[in-house]
Amino acid sequence: MRTSVLLTVLAVALAAGTACAGPDDQDADIDNTVGIARASNVVPIPADTSARATVAFNVASLQYGYTIESAPPGTIDSIALYQVAAGTVLPANATAILCAGAAACAASSGTATLVGAATSNSIRTSIRAYGTQVVIFTTATAATRASGAIRGTMYPNPQD
Repeated sequence: MRTSVLLTVLAVALAAGTACAGPDDQDADIDNTVGIARASNVVPIPADTSARATVAFNVASLQYGYTIESAPPGTIDSIALYQVAAGTVLPANATAILCAGAAACAASSGTATLVGAATSNSIRTSIRAYGTQVVIFTTATAATRASGAIRGTMYPNPQD
């Protein structure tokens, strides 16, 4: 009798455990991500560190939106995601381009374009590991500069 109860409990626990979402499952609730871009996150740190923006990004739909709390010098020229750790010099190519060009970036929301071999899953995995930087370039900074105008780490932002 005890063995059959134990086996039943174990079977229920096993079934419940396999039904739970794992870290790489596509849970729509954690496809919402956010990054706080700050001038103080730039490599090397600029003299004026007051620039600050918030970027929201949905990994599944590639929809983004941003707000500027304290504008960096110049006009926003492009916003991109890079799969690189905080404090690291940016690689040559972005993972996703949120907007490119002052006219496109004048709208504070839109749909990102994936670059190269990037996929929603690769970006999702990178963001969950805190390995994705959002970088906002302005006309006052060269878009090829390895540091960016302002930048910050993207992180999951589950919705209630």
